[in-house]
Amino acid sequence: MFNNISIIGDGAMGTVLAVLLCEKKIPTRMWGYDAKQLKQIESAGENKKFLPGYKLPASLLFEPHDQRIMDAADLIVSAVPSQFMRSVWTRLKAHIRQDVAIVSVAKGIENDTLLRPSQILADVLGPAGKYVVLSGPTIADELARKLPATAAVACDDEELAKKVQYTFSTRWLRIYTNTDIAGVELAGATKNIIAIAAGIIDGISVGDNAKAALLSRGLAEITRLGVACGARAETFAGLAGLGDLVTTCISQRAETARSAKG
Repeated sequence: MFNNISIIGDGAMGTVLAVLLCEKKIPTRMWGYDAKQLKQIESAGENKKFLPGYKLPASLLFEPHDQRIMDAADLIVSAVPSQFMRSVWTRLKAHIRQDVAIVSVAKGIENDTLLRPSQILADVLGPAGKYVVLSGPTIADELARKLPATAAVACDDEELAKKVQYTFSTRWLRIYTNTDIAGVELAGATKNIIAIAAGIIDGISVGDNAKAALLSRGLAEITRLGVACGARAETFAGLAGLGDLVTTCISQRAETARSAKG
């Protein structure tokens, strides 16, 4: 298990993972791009913008200083949305140590480059870095309520994957490991396209049969795309693929978010 963990990003996932780690008695610090917003979270003892209703543990530390947040860590969690990763890590690049692993929890593809989150990290920080992916059906609000959940940790280094697995596992969050980084990241990104279509099906009320057809045929297309990009087909039948796809397409919270976006 890691002894000191720095969370880069003060959104919902970064916050809920910080809470999880603190409850496991692992010293944890949180950094945010906007120091003023980070201070507001610290003062309120709650992330009212991204994870309202859940008090943060007193042991969680808030560190706005770029150098200090990097120096304190023997593991870093990158909880920055994919479209902002490049700018954030370009800012932090000068302060990071090459021996520290980075766990990315972002889902998406960078618009201009079509790079996956771990590829963005490698592009900015260098290909020699230790990059790990944590993904799956993990709605932050449910994690905050300690409802049963699962996730996948992917890394080329199986021993590092197991160490991350142990660090984040709890009695209500079970984590599995694999080595298919491309598959896990592509599954997490492409399922959102199918989820938008699922929202349309709900909106026009054409029924559950239509949604089942969308999910099954959508998964087939996602899998073919993933295999063409070098991923393994079986990854898309697992937690990061089918699991996350189903969760995103049936979740009432995900539906509310889709509706709010218009």
